[in-house]
Amino acid sequence: MHISTQRVQVWWLALGAFHLHLTYDLLGSGIGWPIQYLWLFSGTFYHTPYGWELDAWQNWIAVVTLLLVCGHLAIRSGHSVAETMLPAEADKAVVAALQQRFASPSPTPVMRPGADIPWPAVALVPHYRSCRMIFMSVTGYASA
Repeated sequence: MHISTQRVQVWWLALGAFHLHLTYDLLGSGIGWPIQYLWLFSGTFYHTPYGWELDAWQNWIAVVTLLLVCGHLAIRSGHSVAETMLPAEADKAVVAALQQRFASPSPTPVMRPGADIPWPAVALVPHYRSCRMIFMSVTGYASA
């Protein structure tokens, strides 16, 4: 089972990542910073009195949590978000450094796209892709 056969699941994950990004924009960009949710169709701005400043602890918790999740997924799957910006060799170096520093003593298999992946490892691929989509959504970076 490859990512291309899971298009609906990837679509829902991307939609969820997009809305998570908008939620954090609304709450975590600073008090009084509205968002234009439907800016293509409407000029309405949405405000909330429950927001917090950009450098508040809530944003730091979100950043640290996402970094830990992405690092864990990189160690387990053999891919990292560095793959979106760097050549494959650099991504392998990032993953190798993470695995050397943080992986358990038992070796974990490195999975590369297009390889025949045994069933237990297939479950990791969508999680890596969702981590990558979240990274691109939060940073606004889109790979070529």
